[in-house]
Amino acid sequence: MTARDAAVISPTISLHYDESSNRHGQGGVKVFRTNCVSRGWHQVLILGGILALAVTTTAGADTVRLGNEPWPPFVIEGEQQGTAEAIVCEALSRGGHDCAMAYNDWPSTLEAARTGAVDGIAAAWFTPERGQDLLFSTSYLTNRLVPVTRDGDAPVRGLEDLAGRNVALEAGFAYGEALLAARASFAETLEVTGGDALLAALREGRADVAVVDELTADQARKAGATEGLVIGEVALAYRELHFAMSRAYSEAQAVVADFNQAYQSMLRDGSVNRILGMEWLATDLGDDGVMDFIHAGDLQAAVADAASSDRVYALEQDDFEAIRDPGFIGSNANYLAEDTAYQTPEAAMKALDTGRRCSYDSASARIVCTGR
Repeated sequence: MTARDAAVISPTISLHYDESSNRHGQGGVKVFRTNCVSRGWHQVLILGGILALAVTTTAGADTVRLGNEPWPPFVIEGEQQGTAEAIVCEALSRGGHDCAMAYNDWPSTLEAARTGAVDGIAAAWFTPERGQDLLFSTSYLTNRLVPVTRDGDAPVRGLEDLAGRNVALEAGFAYGEALLAARASFAETLEVTGGDALLAALREGRADVAVVDELTADQARKAGATEGLVIGEVALAYRELHFAMSRAYSEAQAVVADFNQAYQSMLRDGSVNRILGMEWLATDLGDDGVMDFIHAGDLQAAVADAASSDRVYALEQDDFEAIRDPGFIGSNANYLAEDTAYQTPEAAMKALDTGRRCSYDSASARIVCTGR
């Protein structure tokens, strides 16, 4: 990940949701507009099972038409924004592009992007096959796939602990070679659709372990949907999440470059933290081997529950593993608040005038604070 020096001012985004095609499989449409352009939504067409978007542009920058299958909490059909939608559309907005979201099943979404019926996909994992038709951004999140078990059951500390158990996975997911190879050792593989269905299979006794995205599991915890369940802290697989543009789109390379640059500004100013609801985010901004702990800036907007207040969300696999390494020393890191680096978390908190005293706890890989 490479830091960008250019400062980008974010325009205000307004949201319009068209429910005229709001049935799953045909897709509703969300249009995100900047404050510097007027847009008219024209129509949504279903052509040969592929979702096509037609947008009337009246002035200003282009509208990037994105498709996705609903995938809470990352992509949410309806007026609410998923976390991936929010990150991608904010970054595109900072780069001068409006953002329109539409929804369909995943195979139809991929085909629409391949043919250019939509301009791109907001949230996708890279595979070489997809790379033939799509131009991928730098990753903006990492889907860490963690085990969830019932309270009292034997914990899962690695793929080998899945042997002989009934394991729930999401159907059609590109889990990666290691996890897919481990399926041969499962007593049974139960394939379902959606994070809620994974946890339901566990609660109902149809599965012994559910492999769930970490942020999906955290959202379920915040909603009170993990009572009696244990969310593991070991990652069984990592999949980097990207924004991708159709290679059929003539300005695909320029749009991806705009996204990459704007995303870096969102990291530095705490916008990504606030979208994820995390007070602290860890990543190596400069690729210089020095970890950067980034504060959300606005504490009330960032953290909705006390359990997340000291949690550090590590952005990439290397970041996740680095801050959990017993040899990691918190004093050798940077602590950013409002795009200014400090040598300690306490200094960052003092600059924000929070009245809190904070320190990095290497045993738990958390930043623990006291005070108001």
